[in-house]
Amino acid sequence: MAKFVVNAVWSGISEAYKPESTYIADEVLPIVPVAAELFNCDYYPIESLLVAPDNRVGRLDRPVMLDFEAKQRQFKTEDYAYDAPLPNWDVEQAEQQRIGQNSGFNPEDYVVQGVTEIHTLRREIRVANLVFNPATYLPTQRQVVAGPSQWTSPTSRPIDQIMTAINAMLIRPNRLVLSRETWTGLSRNPQVVEAVKGTAAKEGVASLQQVQELLEIQKIVVGDSWKSVSERQDLERASANINRLWGAHAALLHVNPNVRTTTGSNLYTFGMTARWGMKKSGWVEDPFMGARGGRVARVLEHCLEVVSAPMCGYFFENAVAPAATLNLSNVM
Repeated sequence: MAKFVVNAVWSGISEAYKPESTYIADEVLPIVPVAAELFNCDYYPIESLLVAPDNRVGRLDRPVMLDFEAKQRQFKTEDYAYDAPLPNWDVEQAEQQRIGQNSGFNPEDYVVQGVTEIHTLRREIRVANLVFNPATYLPTQRQVVAGPSQWTSPTSRPIDQIMTAINAMLIRPNRLVLSRETWTGLSRNPQVVEAVKGTAAKEGVASLQQVQELLEIQKIVVGDSWKSVSERQDLERASANINRLWGAHAALLHVNPNVRTTTGSNLYTFGMTARWGMKKSGWVEDPFMGARGGRVARVLEHCLEVVSAPMCGYFFENAVAPAATLNLSNVM
């Protein structure tokens, strides 16, 4: 049976590779390392945020001992991996071209980078599905936006909606997470434009910085990615159906970048991506690939997206009207 062989150089490429596409998963659910496949994650009851015992101390009294121990829940990281073919013929041809200085192309690096790109996209899909899911949030910290209240409506007042939501949260958010379509609706909303440009302005576009300052939000994070409706590639398919990966929603989140452990941090954060080890890349030998054999290149990761403090989030479902699925021709 063929054995998976980890390659340190390939693994380094996978870990360091930064896709050209704008992915926001690291901004929304930052990576936190765990020591094993099975790990514990702190769960702080809401009351733990609000209990502050009397701390007056007499001359010989012992100060109140605070107990920062939290309830813990056990989780297990999932295994995620993709394979791609790497025929020996391609590797040998590229090596001959490099010897003749006709090309610096290395198919091994190219395949690892390509697999890592799709691997990263898949993580973005998982994070978006979790963060833009109403069931992730407390019932009192989510709302459905409909009709004239949607941010694309000229009569809507998204500033009022967002500020009311912020005031309802137990921990003030430092992120506003939006899809590109939701951000477009918010940035062109008459109430927003008037607030940042002056009372005479009814049309225009507000900038990210202007809206951040207006809402007193540390950062607005916009997801630009697309995904195919189909789970499998088909070169014979006449057209492709694609959607915005981040839907027509919005989420206020408190994301604490100082949380670097799943237990014992005494800090609150909406969620994290618990990761066991680093990305790994390597190959499995395949003697039946082509005339000269080859290898199957693999990129893998052990991780799990966890919402550790749902009280640190607020969700606006359908902040703008959902966009229709795009149907694009595959004919060249």
